[in-house]
Amino acid sequence: MEPIAEQVEELVNSIGDDIKNVSDSVVITLAKKQRVQAAASSNAGVYAGVSFGVIGLVAAGAMFAACNKKRVANNEEALL
Repeated sequence: MEPIAEQVEELVNSIGDDIKNVSDSVVITLAKKQRVQAAASSNAGVYAGVSFGVIGLVAAGAMFAACNKKRVANNEEALL
């Protein structure tokens, strides 16, 4: 009976080691995914800031162009 008990113990230990290896790899994979998601969310703020800046520059340029194109009659004062 003892040889069978030793074999069963070895089998249980090897199964436990395999489960531990799988769980460790899952934890590492989840940690990597969380880092990638955190990096993506930080990049989203940068992209949003750049897009708002570009929209602001285009709007300011359009307002400046509209003010420069407006013709002023002799009896009116220019706003700029």
